[in-house]
Amino acid sequence: MSDSEMKLNGVSQDEKRRWTDAEVRYLSAHRADGSYLIAHVLKRTPLSVRVKAARLHISLGRKPMKVCSICGTYFVRDNKAGRYGMCQVCWERRKADAMRERAAERAAQRDYDNAKHRKNTGGA
Repeated sequence: MSDSEMKLNGVSQDEKRRWTDAEVRYLSAHRADGSYLIAHVLKRTPLSVRVKAARLHISLGRKPMKVCSICGTYFVRDNKAGRYGMCQVCWERRKADAMRERAAERAAQRDYDNAKHRKNTGGA
């Protein structure tokens, strides 16, 4: 086999990179940006982006998508987070913050109750 036969579009089979999970997530999250912008960010060709999107049944730059009100990324899931205008990552962060805040409130209430109990029993 000659060199020209071994190379496809100027890239040999050995030089082709596999798609990482992070790249696929990026492709899915930023699909409204179109293949050229995604290709530039991922350092891939626009053709490879379009082919991967087609294989994953992801349409590029056509469907209106929601934009997260916190971080500005596009998201497509219509889940609980989507109903509140947030992507899944921001939703999980908000939930974690709320849980920490609730734990702090409980600790403060517990400290208050203990201090009140000590005052009422006049003790230690």
